[in-house]
Amino acid sequence: MKQSFNNNKNNKKKAFTLIELLVVIAIIGILSGAVIVAMSGTQESATDARIKAAMDQLRSSIEIYGLLHGSNYGSDYRGLDSDEEVSLLISDIESQAGVVSTIDISGSGNKYCLSTNLKSSNDKWCIDSSGFAGIGDCSNYSCYYYLGVGAGEEEWSCGDDLTDSRDSNIYPTVQIGNQCWMAKNLAYLPSVVGPGTGDITTPYYYVYGYDGTSVSAAKATANYTTYGVLYNWPAATTACPSGWHLPTDAEQHILDNYLTTAGGSCDANRNGVWDCDPAGTLLKSGGSSGFNALMSGYRSTNGSFVNLGSYTDFWSSSASSSSFAWRRYLYPSYSTVSRGNSSKAGGFSVRCLRD
Repeated sequence: MKQSFNNNKNNKKKAFTLIELLVVIAIIGILSGAVIVAMSGTQESATDARIKAAMDQLRSSIEIYGLLHGSNYGSDYRGLDSDEEVSLLISDIESQAGVVSTIDISGSGNKYCLSTNLKSSNDKWCIDSSGFAGIGDCSNYSCYYYLGVGAGEEEWSCGDDLTDSRDSNIYPTVQIGNQCWMAKNLAYLPSVVGPGTGDITTPYYYVYGYDGTSVSAAKATANYTTYGVLYNWPAATTACPSGWHLPTDAEQHILDNYLTTAGGSCDANRNGVWDCDPAGTLLKSGGSSGFNALMSGYRSTNGSFVNLGSYTDFWSSSASSSSFAWRRYLYPSYSTVSRGNSSKAGGFSVRCLRD
């Protein structure tokens, strides 16, 4: 009897209580959930890798097609949708991404762009005829990198702040008609010189009132913070961040004309003439357009800074000759906008337009 009692006692020691069983089951459940989530993330990453590889293979096939159907003037991508190999590759990408992919091809056939969704984030993977392959989306037959999109984030839209990845400067943006503009002067400053240095071909960057070459010292000034950077034309044409560009003369006219009173005069070809009333008022700080132009002054070709607080100019990307380019300028008491051409050596403000 004593031996039997001891055996029963030992058996009781080895048995689990109900509470212990519930704790073990709960732990197993938590661990299983973590494993499932980890496996899901791994599967999505693996799918993304396959999508990128398929897109790379597709780009190679498209380039071969373009060369075979092109001429001495370059590749021609028209008719890609009817190519059997290209169609099969696109179908494979669609099955993995879960969305239909369409190739954007320019009317002349010399450009193409294609983007598709990735599985592990809200990003898209984009390829185009320039050789680009990476995070981005198609616009005007080219890939552009859109900021503000990533795992769990919503896609960037006009009206949101734009962060320039090159220097972390933040810009408000505004939709005016069909155009999306920066609502603050560009402040990208890779180098800096004083007003006595200038040229029509070499890029130069200026900060009003600063005469030196230290970027950090120039950025520490109040004028840099308030008015941004003044650019000669060669610098201005390449200053905007990816996905944005220096507007053409025609794009600046679209802005002027949109803000002009219906039926009012807004001559696209004016030179040195103030026109497009009341666009000048609406574009200035406090104007209802939200463009918020400040009187930033400019760098004169005589080697000095002038007219801070009483004048502002904005470069366009359109040259009027080998040494001059078109610009728009505003004056505090005028409700109109002037268009004129100036030496490419002048230092003016830049407002970037979204691609």
